[in-house]
Amino acid sequence: YHSASASQLRPCEPNESLHLSDFHVLEEIFRSAGGAVYKVRRKRNRQLCVLKERKFAELGRKRDILNEVALLERLDHPNVIKCYGHFWDH
Repeated sequence: YHSASASQLRPCEPNESLHLSDFHVLEEIFRSAGGAVYKVRRKRNRQLCVLKERKFAELGRKRDILNEVALLERLDHPNVIKCYGHFWDH
C-alpha cells in the first residue's frame, strides 16, 4: 500500500490509476517496522510528493488502512500533508 501527497499542486486526478513506477524516489525520509516515507518526484508532471509505504504484513489490516486513507483525503490542515490518493502495488 502506498499513499501519495504533495505540498502544492494536485499531483494526480481523482480516480487516476497510480503505480510505484510513476515516481522517482529521491530520498527516504523515515523508516519504521510498518513501512517507510519517501520524498519522490512524479514522472508525469515532475511534482514533488511524499510517498508513504506500508509493509505487506500490514495489509492484513486493509480496513484500517482504507479508513486512514479516507480520513487523510478529507483532512485539510496546514500542518498535515494532504493525501491525494492511494494505490496498491504488489
